[in-house]
Amino acid sequence: MRNTTTNPFDEIFLELASIRTLVQQKQQHEIPIVRQTENELLTCEEVLKIFHVSRPTLRRWEKKRKLVPIRIGRRMLFRKVDIDDLTGINLSEEAQR
Repeated sequence: MRNTTTNPFDEIFLELASIRTLVQQKQQHEIPIVRQTENELLTCEEVLKIFHVSRPTLRRWEKKRKLVPIRIGRRMLFRKVDIDDLTGINLSEEAQR
């Protein structure tokens, strides 16, 4: 007679292999929506240090729409790509050097 008991790990490995195949297929068809650096936000203090300016200057820039912050409650955050555009320097590349 044939032994009908199977190793439970064999079933798990087969299922993991099929899941891995599905994930790989899905990744091949996906296009990344946004690069990580485009999502990075800087605090007000970080922006002040980058530009060597005071808070009132940063507020004036906000009113002139030179920099547009993202407000979360009382916090002002700035998109890193906006800062890069304004400075003409890619801060992400500078940090890697």
